[in-house]
Amino acid sequence: MRKIDIDDNPIAVEYDYYQPNDSEKLEAAIIKEMNTWQYFDNGVFRVYTGIQDKHREDAISMRAIAEGSKISTKTIFYTLKRCKAKIREKLQDEYRYFVKQKNKK
Repeated sequence: MRKIDIDDNPIAVEYDYYQPNDSEKLEAAIIKEMNTWQYFDNGVFRVYTGIQDKHREDAISMRAIAEGSKISTKTIFYTLKRCKAKIREKLQDEYRYFVKQKNKK
């Protein structure tokens, strides 16, 4: 076995930094806001939107959630309405920036 000097063989590593696009930034801001909510609100909104479920194509209907969870449709409706209002209130500037960037393209 032969010893080699580590300085003789420099290792070059090039990093490919990932730059998130505007929609990913908005989604991350929504998730950060969701993490401040109560457990029930957070859970219903996640199930309804599938915000962190990359394998899901679309949202689940309120009626499907109600049937599967035995929670009334009215409760789900008002919970989602309250969640959307919180997002609208807290993230309106981020959303306006997202729309402005999208319209530039």
